[in-house]
Amino acid sequence: MHQSRPIHPLFLDDISPTVDLGALIPVRFRRNAIVALNFPIPCILSIREGRELTARSLREPRFHHAENRLGERYGPDSSVRHGFNICPCPLISKARNGSRWIAVEAGKLAELPVMVDFGRFRPERPYEELVTSRLRPGDISTHMYIDFIHMLDASGKVRPYLFEAKKRGVVFDVGHGGGSFVFNQAVPPVRQGFLPDSISTDLHVASMNAGMKDMLNVMSKFLNLGMSLEDVILRSTWNPAKEIKHEELGHLSVGAPADVSVLRIEQGNFGFVDSLGGRLEGHEKLACELTVRNGLLVWDLNGIAREDWQTRTAFTPHPEWDGTLPLHR
Repeated sequence: MHQSRPIHPLFLDDISPTVDLGALIPVRFRRNAIVALNFPIPCILSIREGRELTARSLREPRFHHAENRLGERYGPDSSVRHGFNICPCPLISKARNGSRWIAVEAGKLAELPVMVDFGRFRPERPYEELVTSRLRPGDISTHMYIDFIHMLDASGKVRPYLFEAKKRGVVFDVGHGGGSFVFNQAVPPVRQGFLPDSISTDLHVASMNAGMKDMLNVMSKFLNLGMSLEDVILRSTWNPAKEIKHEELGHLSVGAPADVSVLRIEQGNFGFVDSLGGRLEGHEKLACELTVRNGLLVWDLNGIAREDWQTRTAFTPHPEWDGTLPLHR
């Protein structure tokens, strides 16, 4: 067994299974994240006009099977692709065949879900139409709490079309990021029962140093908005696993990969910041004590898996479970 020294801040954040949602530079992501972490990362293909796919190339036989598409673009050791990501909307408006919904067409061809990552919405391409008639059951709308979406009516109530879209089976994902989570958009819907189907970070160099910070911080926001711990965990584990068709993950059933996070709830006075600089005061915060990835210890905040230094007799690494100590000295 070859151990790696991860350079990515995922494990300390309780994250072992991770999904890349349409990295702009696939080769760089593969080198810096997938190879460095030494475990598979499912990737969602980003479809952008003139970059990844076009209406013409989508009809080519080589794109009809996800395995072929994966091997050509990432090599045989990549993890299997599980969907499409479209970002931003100009992809749709500039499609060569004139269709504004080319990504949904791609999803149909490959029999995979589509994740919609958007910017502002034009009058001829309203968000309401997207989620109520264009997206299919299982397709995902991320950045659900961005301030560009008309979520609330004049009285502050969640607009009925959103409940209609969720009833149709459209999946609503948080996708916090650096600019896609605003408390004005999140607090009223959560309190009115319009909850995210999945909680996610949209982790990048800007968001990790701003209001998003990390997965546990995003989860803690929803805990302080009144969601139960069980709901927060469900929407951070099992629900996302089902969305990307990876149902072997996200649960602790017998036979599942040993991906385990040991969390604690800290009590105190904490502050949480949204993408526009608004602060929410809270009194609970999740912290990660220990992370196990596929049976391998990869994060141990307080050394709870270690013996006391005064009773230790020798340096004895355990490669069958220890992923944090070197094999040799």
